[in-house]
Amino acid sequence: DSEETPAHGTPLDLTTLENMNAFSALADNGILTVQYVKVKGTFDEGHKVLQPEGSDYAVQLYNAIGSFTDYNGAVVTIEGYYYNYYSDSKTICLMPVSIVAEPYVSAAVKNVDVQATATSAKFTVKSNLDWTVKTDADWIKTYTQSGKNIGAVEITFDEYTSTEADRTATFVVSAEGQEDVTVTLTQKKVVVMTGDAATDIINAANAGVADLTGGYKEWTYTTDNASYAGQSNGAVEFIQIRSDKNNSGIVSTTSGGKLRKVKLTFTSESVKKNTANRVVEVYGSHTAYTDPTELYNDDTKGTLITSFTYVSNDTLTYEFAVSDDYEFVGLRSKDGAIYLEDIQITWEK
Repeated sequence: DSEETPAHGTPLDLTTLENMNAFSALADNGILTVQYVKVKGTFDEGHKVLQPEGSDYAVQLYNAIGSFTDYNGAVVTIEGYYYNYYSDSKTICLMPVSIVAEPYVSAAVKNVDVQATATSAKFTVKSNLDWTVKTDADWIKTYTQSGKNIGAVEITFDEYTSTEADRTATFVVSAEGQEDVTVTLTQKKVVVMTGDAATDIINAANAGVADLTGGYKEWTYTTDNASYAGQSNGAVEFIQIRSDKNNSGIVSTTSGGKLRKVKLTFTSESVKKNTANRVVEVYGSHTAYTDPTELYNDDTKGTLITSFTYVSNDTLTYEFAVSDDYEFVGLRSKDGAIYLEDIQITWEK
């Protein structure tokens, strides 16, 4: 027997600001039932469609037909079934049936940082067009110069031996009819420590997280080097942090000296929890943090030093040498839950 394509009918058009706001107001009042609708907006990293400019409402996709993450940054039209509404976040829940993207080109990241010892790097271009890449940096040996749709730009170069300053290369991604996209590659200078190194290890056991009751809880942890304040899920055998939904993260409240290295080990349970491509952001500051909520305020979060992306259990440990002289450090999830076996912070005394 052949399978028939389901007939969804004509969708309710919510692609205009007026219609979207009117529909959302009805949803907020709880008087709507399941309906087949059409929405339009810019896709973001949280899998939400941002509605026409001026709207306070967002659309969250659930039970998606495949992964839509490759549409990040694109203007898309989606048809699907409305079935729920969250009034606290003004979010419409949609089960998608189809998605159509307008021509677009974007990069998965704007900045790529590598250590002095690195000899290669890459970033991903996301598009539904042919695209080209150019750079005029003379220290770049080879790089991918063209591609189509979604693809990686692979870059090679020599190790860097300078102790004076970082070096950068700007890559320009172009596609017909679209604004150019730039990605900056920074290779860090060689870090030379003249003082003694001291490393703090933060995990669920020594920070007391495993002894807390369930739910996201605040905690503090002090070593011989520094003091830390955290907000993470309690009663678990690992450090579980989330993004601004919980204002979760870990910060140093007293300094251990100059921050020289951050090393993270993701728990092997991460693969079971579908956290691939989630990102831990690491911030540095010259001012003491008070609590992790400061990592969600542009005035207090400090400077983004680097970020670590969990991809799979093939690589669970990531580390980054810090060349700038920050006295305080903060870590947070960029989006969604993160599961860490431990965090190692190395200070130069």
